[in-house]
Amino acid sequence: MRSVYILKSKDDIDYNKIKENNDEILLFFPIWWYTFPLVIATFITKIKGYKGRVIFFANSYTNDHQYMVNSLNDFNKVDPNITYVEGLFNKSEEEHISYLKGDNK
Repeated sequence: MRSVYILKSKDDIDYNKIKENNDEILLFFPIWWYTFPLVIATFITKIKGYKGRVIFFANSYTNDHQYMVNSLNDFNKVDPNITYVEGLFNKSEEEHISYLKGDNK
């Protein structure tokens, strides 16, 4: 069973708690200028040294999968020691729910 943290502002985030208490982090974000938004880079910077895996999901106004490749490359520039896993790209809410209910390991 997954624990869910809904973060409403940067003040809600206890980065040490996230790093220590989770074996995976699910990140959902829109594509901005061909990659993830800068706030996602800030988050990754704050969890440097994280030993779990980060599964990322993105949506874009186009269906160009290259944006997921760009995001993966950019994640590795921020912290190459974290394990990043590509989740779903440009999928519906129902598809995300179905994916999360299944075993995606």
